[in-house]
Amino acid sequence: MMRAEKVFAQESEKASLYFHNLQHSFGSEIMQNIYEFIAKKALFQEAIQFGSYDQMLRMIQQVRSRSLNEQELRQIKHLSQANRYEIALIR
Repeated sequence: MMRAEKVFAQESEKASLYFHNLQHSFGSEIMQNIYEFIAKKALFQEAIQFGSYDQMLRMIQQVRSRSLNEQELRQIKHLSQANRYEIALIR
């Protein structure tokens, strides 16, 4: 639990919002990879800034087996903005 708090840094209270927005934006296959990515970050106690476009982009690029298209890049930008302003995305 302590390691997971390190991943979310100052934003641990907003973790459920971030997961909600990620699930809204990406499919279940990608979400499994995202959970594994976060678990690895927790192991090394590295923080992720979910409101940062650059960090969200790097995270998605690391869990995807192919490169991102323009629509997906816009989606990541929209996601990071929603996270920064603490807005839940709806379908």
